[in-house]
Amino acid sequence: MAKRPVPRYDFKAFGEAIKTARKGRKESRKKVCDEMYISPRYLANIENKGQHPSLQIFFELMLRYNISVDQFLLEQPAGKNTQRRQLDALLDDMILSRLVDTFSSRILYPMLLLSGNHSIAVA
Repeated sequence: MAKRPVPRYDFKAFGEAIKTARKGRKESRKKVCDEMYISPRYLANIENKGQHPSLQIFFELMLRYNISVDQFLLEQPAGKNTQRRQLDALLDDMILSRLVDTFSSRILYPMLLLSGNHSIAVA
């Protein structure tokens, strides 16, 4: 029995999004490949030629770079697009950092001063 003809999905846009996100984080291809246990040629082919990644690598890249695949797979994206997800991740990091700074300067440091414990250095 012959296989039914199925058009192959073009992963070029996904590969370009991965490459842009990786460069935006200033990560080398080698660093990413070492951490993901894949070859640099494999990642280069995904980024530059739209090679179909395995489902596992597709999922890991999507999570690593906060990329929403909706914009690539659906005609009308549902939910947040890649740029929005990346912006949300950056904002979450900034909010957490600000909360830690506020806690340290407004609560922890005055408590240390009141307790007389001056041996702890505050950044």
